[in-house]
Amino acid sequence: MNYICFDIGGTFVKHAVVEANGNILTQDVFPTVHESKDLFVSSLLQIITQYEKEYTIKGIGLSMPGVVDPTVGVSVTAGAIYSLYGENILEALKETVPYSVTIENDANCALLAEKLNGKAVENKDVILLTIGTGIGGAIMVNDQLIHGCQFKSGEFGMMRIHHSTDPSQTLHELASTTALVRSYQDHFGKDETINGKEIMLRMRQDKAVELVVKQWTDNIAVAIFNIATFMNPEKILIGGGISADPLLLPMVLDSLQQNIHWQDFSVPIDICAHKNNAGLLGALYCLLLEPETIAQ
Repeated sequence: MNYICFDIGGTFVKHAVVEANGNILTQDVFPTVHESKDLFVSSLLQIITQYEKEYTIKGIGLSMPGVVDPTVGVSVTAGAIYSLYGENILEALKETVPYSVTIENDANCALLAEKLNGKAVENKDVILLTIGTGIGGAIMVNDQLIHGCQFKSGEFGMMRIHHSTDPSQTLHELASTTALVRSYQDHFGKDETINGKEIMLRMRQDKAVELVVKQWTDNIAVAIFNIATFMNPEKILIGGGISADPLLLPMVLDSLQQNIHWQDFSVPIDICAHKNNAGLLGALYCLLLEPETIAQ
């Protein structure tokens, strides 16, 4: 049996047909439809119809940005897709398709992907910190995602870590990839167009750039330390596109070693195994947990 999985982002929607073991049979992307909920749902149904012609489908899983209530399917918020705020995508799809349908927050899906066949397979208590345009996260305790009473659990980006000097700043402004780019431009000129990956490469030949990156990774290390003290998990995973750089983790670990309290709360830290396909595989894992899907 096969599953259709969608990883919904503000710019593109990734979609794939995936086997239960996580093997992706085919995948593609299309531009995210922003005009209305109905048009957005129609764009998903168009892909579903195409896949139905070639594959036997057992379920449909969605990874969504923003605050998601997976129990009823409401997107309380939806990142940059403002037409979906407060809308129930799950219900709209179930009215049309005969399959089991699940929906989950994208950071939660990233952690579930690691649980499926990544770096968290053997762990019951895991925390994920995602580094991207903003800072996100997910929490798993005893193999169960922690959603929180308002489905806002894992919003690590709202941490305030410089209260005495700049109390309005959150971790979004200090530890995201956006923050790294902004800091670089503050030091070397705002006119230059650059991304986090290029900054990490330039750091290897330029000590001044390395200092900018170090200040940024110090902020990431503060966040990780705070997270470790709060739950004492078996493992903390770092995700997001920039986590693929092999120098990121050593720099974060070096910063943590400078923290005199880290030895008391130290836990293993690793980089997520899944990158671009994390949302798709996490959406699959949600489907595999559904009793009605298992029973079919």
